Amino acid sequence: MKTPTPHHPLFKPTLFLLLAFVGSLLNSCKDEETFIPAGDLNLTGNTKQYALSPVSNPDLSGTVTFLEKKDNITSVRIKLTAGPVGVPHPAHIHLNTAAEGGAIVISLNDVDGESGYSETDVTKRDDGTPVSYAQLIDFNGYVNVHASQDNLGELIAQGDIGINELSTTSKTYSLDTLGAKGLKGTATFTKRVNGTTLLAIALDKATAGNQYPAQLHLRSAAEGEGIAKSLTSVNGTTGKGATNIKKLDDGTDITYDQLMDFDGHLRVYEGTADLANAVSQGDIGGNELTTTTKTYQLFTKQVARVNGTARFDKRKNGNTLVTLNLNETTAGNQHPAHVHLNTAVEGGAIVISLADVNGTTGRSRTTVRKMDGASGMAISYDSLVTFNGYINVHQSMTDLGTLLAQGDIGKNELTGKKEEYRLDQLTTTGFGGTARFEERASGNTLVTLTLVATPAAGSYPARILTNSAVEGGRVVISLNNVDGRTGISQTNVKKLDAAAGDTTLQYARLLEYNGHLNVYAEADLNTAVAQGDVGINKLTGASRTYPLLQKDVTGISGDAKFEERKNGSTLVTLTLSGTTAGVVYPAHLFKNVAGASGEAVVDLRNVDGQTGVSKTNVKALKDGKAITYSGWLTYNGYLNVYLGQTGPGTIVAQGNVGSTAF
Repeated sequence: MKTPTPHHPLFKPTLFLLLAFVGSLLNSCKDEETFIPAGDLNLTGNTKQYALSPVSNPDLSGTVTFLEKKDNITSVRIKLTAGPVGVPHPAHIHLNTAAEGGAIVISLNDVDGESGYSETDVTKRDDGTPVSYAQLIDFNGYVNVHASQDNLGELIAQGDIGINELSTTSKTYSLDTLGAKGLKGTATFTKRVNGTTLLAIALDKATAGNQYPAQLHLRSAAEGEGIAKSLTSVNGTTGKGATNIKKLDDGTDITYDQLMDFDGHLRVYEGTADLANAVSQGDIGGNELTTTTKTYQLFTKQVARVNGTARFDKRKNGNTLVTLNLNETTAGNQHPAHVHLNTAVEGGAIVISLADVNGTTGRSRTTVRKMDGASGMAISYDSLVTFNGYINVHQSMTDLGTLLAQGDIGKNELTGKKEEYRLDQLTTTGFGGTARFEERASGNTLVTLTLVATPAAGSYPARILTNSAVEGGRVVISLNNVDGRTGISQTNVKKLDAAAGDTTLQYARLLEYNGHLNVYAEADLNTAVAQGDVGINKLTGASRTYPLLQKDVTGISGDAKFEERKNGSTLVTLTLSGTTAGVVYPAHLFKNVAGASGEAVVDLRNVDGQTGVSKTNVKALKDGKAITYSGWLTYNGYLNVYLGQTGPGTIVAQGNVGSTAF
């Protein structure tokens, strides 16, 4: 039987009784905000309140509160924040969740249109079945509040109660656009008190009047496997759809906690549940993307301007979403892509097949769980970002030989640390250029040689040798030949050649190596065409040049250039003009100033009469005492160049060096 509300004309409590009741109310139910009539001393103190959410009016909300009374009576009280003024709003308790819908089981008193308040004493269901307070707060139901008796089809507020009560635990996933009619949105999973799940989908800019079927699918969106759970369609007018999830379509029970680790994704369709009509999708559960990500560069190979990135995103379950994004691909084409073993310059077998890059979008998405092959060995994100591999993207399935883009991944990634060395032209037919050493994450080194103006038909061997270039040495690292068409050679350097000891030599040690690099004429390891010092022999850029003045032979003069090496030693280069081809010119450094008597402290290499050049690496004086570049800047000395044929008595050029110069 329905009882009068506090705002009914028959209900007129006195101020005294009202004040007397307030004290007991605060003690028994401090959080209760619903108006409780004075003088009602039958309350036991047990209460339970549920939220009522807006439906047709987003600004309207409220609560429904169950209060236990003596004599097996439950007071059900509704309080709304607003509503159509002056219009009573019918209210009922229904069976099942609000998302599922169900029959009316208990009719409640109308909510007053002025106060937004309703109170009903409940002892039984509409069918006469007795119902207690304990049964109501454990009930499988929900409350609906309607706009009016004449408009029951419009709901103004709604809320789950009993075992269907929503907890504060929820998870929201983004839904990304698909296709030309793609819609963004969200999918919010909220845990109920009974452990089941309310799934609420909200789409932006849905079309009024449309229905958008929705489904939970197995695996990730990139894989797109079968349907796991059919969902309530999204209403295009509201952009919303709600589903209560207790079981999968095959009857398997599934809880909220299990959904949070579910291997699946959600997809929304336009019109019919046809993959071609999908407008929105998003990964959920174990396939959710974490914030852990790694991006690798894919460089242009054989097709101009095609390059891009490979992005690895870690999923919650440890698997990897690999997204390839390429620029300048051709619409309508499909470009196969794979992860290979080893570095790109070494080459290696395919270990993971990736989804083809769509030429129209330049994009490919693959969920990587395992490696190819019969073994199907699992590989996690953490393993992939330390993997010994590289990625190739090919022109087409029928033209795998043409590479569009390529890039090292995992431990082969370049760290950004690099050192560049100059390669000087040797002989009139030589080629100048550079040698760039780049550190990999593994500590190994990518050595890239770039020469200018190499004949297209040529192939030029390259080697790293011990000592400085002017001293010469033995081969310790064989590099890949320079391709005459491109002028480029790339080699992954891990260790010395077997003949040189097969010793591991990583980037940090290579930068401190006492060596130089030679590029040779085609099939001729005796004739170097380009050369440069590397490691500790690299020139720092610090130098001092001293004039060598004409002495006993008319027309011969020049300069002596002292250059600092990384290891502190000195490259002394003599350059004379007026020398005669076929004649050698001995050179020495002396202590004291020119014109005064002094002992020879360093024997320099003879000046070649044809080129007028002499180069000597100076580390120590003749007596074995070490001397650095900075030591020469303050040294009291001079330099003589002699005419070889007439003996050391004929000085062709002379100049002071160090502290005696200028």
